[in-house]
Amino acid sequence: MLLIYHDKFLEHNKSGHPENKNRLLAIKDILDRYNYATIEPVDVPDAEKKIKEVHSDEYVKLIKNIKSDTMLDSDTYIVKETYNVAVKAVAASINAADYAADKKDSFALVRPPGHHACKNRGMGFCIFNNIAIAAEYMLSTGKAKKILLLDIDCHHGNGTQEIFYARKDVYYISLHQYPAYPGTGSADETGVGEGKNFTLNIPLRPYTTDDEYIEKLKIFRKVAIDYNPDVILVSAGYDTYIDDPLTSMNITIDGFGKISKYIKETAKMTGVGVAFILEGGYNLRGLSEGVLETIKV
Repeated sequence: MLLIYHDKFLEHNKSGHPENKNRLLAIKDILDRYNYATIEPVDVPDAEKKIKEVHSDEYVKLIKNIKSDTMLDSDTYIVKETYNVAVKAVAASINAADYAADKKDSFALVRPPGHHACKNRGMGFCIFNNIAIAAEYMLSTGKAKKILLLDIDCHHGNGTQEIFYARKDVYYISLHQYPAYPGTGSADETGVGEGKNFTLNIPLRPYTTDDEYIEKLKIFRKVAIDYNPDVILVSAGYDTYIDDPLTSMNITIDGFGKISKYIKETAKMTGVGVAFILEGGYNLRGLSEGVLETIKV
């Protein structure tokens, strides 16, 4: 598995906020201890143009022009370097998708995370929707015609759902604690227009266990076989961990390995590569060891 990382991702930081640089430092530390090498992301030409294929001009301009510490909302902060860091995270996510299209599995170890970022605004710690931009890039360049996007973050990826809700070239599946932030993701949210029945929300009760999660994940495999995507992209959140401070789930470190193995086996069954793109996870042990389990698989 190709591991994409850059120290630039540490420069978006607010001390005391749950989404801070220590999340990536914990991951990098465990990778170094186990002698896993990382590669730096390759910058993407016209990155801002690619971001604007998903986000509005006004929103991108807003983020680009903020030059001091501020809050987008009660949860989401901006610092001087946020725009440049977020652009680098987008590049890493596009790189990961490219590798997966070539059937080289990858993991973009990025921050800030992205799946709550909507077309016109950031929220939930997210600035640009990394995985949505990567998916749109793959489709617009013809590198993929159909993408299966699996979201295993504990929170529903409302931004990703919004962006692709009326489309059938991206099949969006989310498993998430429900009810929980941001309040979306009920089972009856299934898409509109051409996208009808190409969004699948799987709400999970609080304290869902490893085995219960895998049982729910079986529908992902059925969809993958029926939909026959060109690539699988995964919004990889580790905040389903049993001791995560922001959620109420019971997934263990071993469970992350089982979940990752199930995803990998499904990708092999469908003959495609898979790219993991980091989202949440706020207990440093659960995050770092969970990521390690994914990489081992």
